[in-house]
Amino acid sequence: MTGEHADTGFVTLLTTFMYQGLEVEINGRYEAIKPEPNSIIVNLGKTLSAISNHKIKAPCHRVRDIGTERYSSPFFLTEKFSARISNDIL
Repeated sequence: MTGEHADTGFVTLLTTFMYQGLEVEINGRYEAIKPEPNSIIVNLGKTLSAISNHKIKAPCHRVRDIGTERYSSPFFLTEKFSARISNDIL
């Protein structure tokens, strides 16, 4: 299981290869995300949330153990390591 967290960067694109297990917090409860054929999941990250003055939410999510190996392929779009982002917004 991957514990609950929100991604840190700007955007994460994810394919789950039709494996179940991804859950997103919705109104204080974790809801299973049904895999859809030929789809990509888009997660917005904490940095994007911060620079939007939290008008954009970085969703908390987790992956539960499904009893077998699970594969996914994420792409993380993050800020440049040397980027200066004010601590006031983070």
